[in-house]
Amino acid sequence: MEKDSGLSITIDNVEFTLIYKTITYETGVYSPRYRLQPIVEELSRIVKIKSVNLVNHEEELFWVYFSLSELGIWRFLCYDELDSNRYDKGKEYIQSTCVNIYLQQHIHLCYEILDVIIAPHEDIIEISRQQPGFVSITSQNINLSPQYIDKYLPILHDSHRQAYIIDPENIPIKCGITFPIPEEQVIEQVQFTSDYLEDDYTILEQEEIFRYNFVFRDVIHSENIMMKVTLKKENPDETIILFYKKMFFSKLTDNVPTEYDKTINMITQPGNQHFAVILVIPSTTQCLNNSMYSEYIHLGVFVCKPFDYTRHMNSKMTECTKDYSYIGYRYQNIFPIKDVEKSLLAAPLATAPLVVDPLTATPLAVDPLAAAALERTKSSALSSILDDTSLEEVKGGKKSKKGRKSKKGRKSKKGRKSKKGRKYKKSKKYKK
Repeated sequence: MEKDSGLSITIDNVEFTLIYKTITYETGVYSPRYRLQPIVEELSRIVKIKSVNLVNHEEELFWVYFSLSELGIWRFLCYDELDSNRYDKGKEYIQSTCVNIYLQQHIHLCYEILDVIIAPHEDIIEISRQQPGFVSITSQNINLSPQYIDKYLPILHDSHRQAYIIDPENIPIKCGITFPIPEEQVIEQVQFTSDYLEDDYTILEQEEIFRYNFVFRDVIHSENIMMKVTLKKENPDETIILFYKKMFFSKLTDNVPTEYDKTINMITQPGNQHFAVILVIPSTTQCLNNSMYSEYIHLGVFVCKPFDYTRHMNSKMTECTKDYSYIGYRYQNIFPIKDVEKSLLAAPLATAPLVVDPLTATPLAVDPLAAAALERTKSSALSSILDDTSLEEVKGGKKSKKGRKSKKGRKSKKGRKSKKGRKYKKSKKYKK
């Protein structure tokens, strides 16, 4: 990161300027047992950004959105080629669309002062569609041109952006695609990756980047600390950078459905700490004009998020909302996080500034006037649907790896050993 001036920031010779913010949402009428039930659900919060390459003067306009399950991590916005209501996650669920960490910090810093745009507007489109159980659904979303999708979708799926330090055959499980794989096998792969990193890399330096607050589904308040860890390997000589989030959860309300209360109480106990590795990159990685990284290191499900869709899970044991389950327990004792956190107890780092007022329970809230305008827009859309709907229309209407051992005697897949005698399947440095 080089400079920060107002709504603009320069990263790797690219100047990014925040233009405006908006939200996407759905309004509709649900019909359980032929009773009309209005639904209004916010889908995401969006920021439009302009970039200028200071070397070749190329300009780009694009959108980023925050991820709810990653608790406010900003990601590049592009639709699935076949579904304009679905954001495409790219080649790798978490890292492919991850926006540069320092731009993320800048967005959090500036979000409250950005102008808000609502419909009608040339960048916003309303889409009506049919869905089982609903009389109708109207979505307000970003109006992306076919040219925009054609330009950016290939970048999201570009395999040349993936680098490898572990043979991908040893880490086949990916974040967001764990069902129907047994949970113990998912945890085993996470530990396998942790062991590999611990055996081959040492911590060169660690740094706290920024802090921010986030509210998850009006139920959990999360204090988030973004950490950067530089890891060095001696032979061959290579350096990688790992970013992880440390999170502290607190419960916002006791008005929680019984089926979710046990999990929420568990993860919001006093003194709780939660972790998620969100990005791992070669130290030579550059920030692209579109704010994404030129390279990221494929580490499978080791890079993930604290919550995942329940439909991706084998059970509902850690379900905490109607859509999401907690999966942070997978990452409570992994390298390098465990070593960094242990060192921080002995010698705390300088605290990065909190980018959002810690006293506000809604850190990313739209300003009051904008919020009122958005509510009017949603209410108007919903009233229109209800007025046009009659009761008659409603009525019509793999098995775990065997033999793997840890440093204390656990044998790995295919004879993998560490520097102390455990061998890995060969993997070229930053193999493409």
